[in-house]
Amino acid sequence: MFSVEDAPFKLTKEMVDVMGGVGSSGYTRFRGCLVEGFVALQKYHSEISALLQTTGQHSPFPCFNGAKLGRIVADLRTRLCVGCSRQEIRHRVDYLLRKSYNAWGTRQFLFSCAVPDLLMCNLLVLPMEPRKLHARVIPYCCAL
Repeated sequence: MFSVEDAPFKLTKEMVDVMGGVGSSGYTRFRGCLVEGFVALQKYHSEISALLQTTGQHSPFPCFNGAKLGRIVADLRTRLCVGCSRQEIRHRVDYLLRKSYNAWGTRQFLFSCAVPDLLMCNLLVLPMEPRKLHARVIPYCCAL
């Protein structure tokens, strides 16, 4: 399956603006919560791995197709930062934040989802100059 979305998680500029911007106390708190989340995940990595092992055996889920279960579990341990120091976790969180913040793929994905919905609802107004395309998005307007 093809996707332009390659960010570790969705972190738009608007989300960071609500926190007060990069470097703000809100953003710093968010970063700290991510670090603490990874620390908490380390405590339960055995249980999480066991659930993955159980789910993955003879699974119909596409994420397990063509992959060795042992490799998937090992990759999960790496993503959970199992065995990493708090400093290493901070570095990993900083990397994830940099890769996720205002990612090109996220913007393209959101644009590709929003425009058809807005066109269907007759809410998208194109400006005179296409290079300055801007639309205010009203999410899920057709789902009312």
